[in-house]
Amino acid sequence: GSHVVTDRDDEFTIQNLDFKRVFLRSNLVVRWEWAPGSTLFLVWQQNRARFATTGGGIGLGSLSESFAAPGDNFLAIKVSYWTGLR
Repeated sequence: GSHVVTDRDDEFTIQNLDFKRVFLRSNLVVRWEWAPGSTLFLVWQQNRARFATTGGGIGLGSLSESFAAPGDNFLAIKVSYWTGLR
């Protein structure tokens, strides 16, 4: 079906309310302290998402759908070095 949305004088129709969206976001952080106060951080993040115009129930099978969804990978590196100046 469709759904009519009214906002004061404006009105519009949403045709299909049946949809499904799955997400998976994972993070991995590695921290290495090679000297007191001096650290290296390596961060990896992956975002996966899929939008389907056909709805359906969300269950354990949706988790496997999120692993198969297209995604983006991000990598960040941060280095902090303690000089010991007084």
